[in-house]
Amino acid sequence: MKILIISHPKPYHLDDFLAVSLLMYKYRSEFVIHRTARNQQEIYQLIEQIRPGLTIVVDVGQRYGISMDIRFYDHHHDANLPCSLVLVLKNEFPELWEKIGKIEKLKKLIEYIDYRDRFGVKAVSEKLGITDPIGIQQYLIPLLFSEPSAVIGENFVKFVESFSRVYETTRTYEINNLRIAVSYADPREEPASVIFDATDADILIQRNTRNPQQTLSLIHI
Repeated sequence: MKILIISHPKPYHLDDFLAVSLLMYKYRSEFVIHRTARNQQEIYQLIEQIRPGLTIVVDVGQRYGISMDIRFYDHHHDANLPCSLVLVLKNEFPELWEKIGKIEKLKKLIEYIDYRDRFGVKAVSEKLGITDPIGIQQYLIPLLFSEPSAVIGENFVKFVESFSRVYETTRTYEINNLRIAVSYADPREEPASVIFDATDADILIQRNTRNPQQTLSLIHI
């Protein structure tokens, strides 16, 4: 089936860029076409020209709603709606959205992207008191100079799933103002750097599940 994904022209923002990349990853086995449009007139002109089996409109169109052949994930017409990334995650990736909801750091990441998009950088830092959760300025903002892609969407999914596995296999403790993480994950699958990022621990104790008597202690500097 031919899938048409429509978003707005550059400059891209984190919410629409990640949302489109996730959709390109989800429908990668189909014939995916990504085009940009500024308003509903241009959207329906594209649909008429390309005649896709399914159209998904992201961050443009002044509508939020789902039908059999067209899905609108826009929020600009309703101040109560979250950003387009959240709408796409909730409707297109419900299992991934559920994992995000269980992990505070991932919730903060999505909240940061949402508030940054809807209220601006200054409002996020000054009014809402949300700081950059995972180095967005360093790791994600540079992506906006490229184009959305299925690879970026896949890497985002892997990132969330990696944090989710850490959440399921790691326990954290506060002792004398130190945050200690005890991980039962296989170090070959979950590197220490990922566990430190996911838990904000000062000290990591990795238990060897094959030989519980073996442990490896690492200090985060």
